[in-house]
Amino acid sequence: MSDNDKKKQTIKCPTCGEKVSEDVKTFPFCNKQCQLVDLNKWFKGDYKISRPIEQADLDEV
Repeated sequence: MSDNDKKKQTIKCPTCGEKVSEDVKTFPFCNKQCQLVDLNKWFKGDYKISRPIEQADLDEV
């Protein structure tokens, strides 16, 4: 089975909840506006990293 034959993953946009396919340029967001809303939440401090990053975290990548 080739990659083209595989079913594309569809998830809900983390910002607005719309369904979005993995082949969308802004994945996992449905559009650029939702990307920017999410980025703004990071800038405002709504999202936080729960603990300091450790070497073991970097090794997982």
